[in-house]
Amino acid sequence: MQARHYEPEDTLAFQRLLAARSQPGIADAALDQIFAIGPLGHPGGLLAYRAGAFVHELECTGLRKLTQARALTQFAVNHATTQAHVLRTAIFLVRPENRPMLRFVEALGAVRQSDSGDLLYTLTPKL
Repeated sequence: MQARHYEPEDTLAFQRLLAARSQPGIADAALDQIFAIGPLGHPGGLLAYRAGAFVHELECTGLRKLTQARALTQFAVNHATTQAHVLRTAIFLVRPENRPMLRFVEALGAVRQSDSGDLLYTLTPKL
């Protein structure tokens, strides 16, 4: 079975595949890469992903920790959007007990993605 890029002819089939979900549809096709599997117009599966940056370390010390964290985050976002031209989403992995970091990412406007019962997984492809 071979995967392929989404084609407009797949739209109705995708809507049927996603109809059982609480939030049917692909959030923003302009930002997402969408792939299908199965015949054109009748795919049996789909995968949508958005290129993003995974922030796995952010540590600051001293009296100006918040200012440092904001500056580092803004610098990283600017770099990713001007150099790579692909960043549309950043992923922050935060320990539940790290209250300062939780407040920081929420103040940035980050939206919590983990519902109770869900687990966040990351994959680093081997090059």
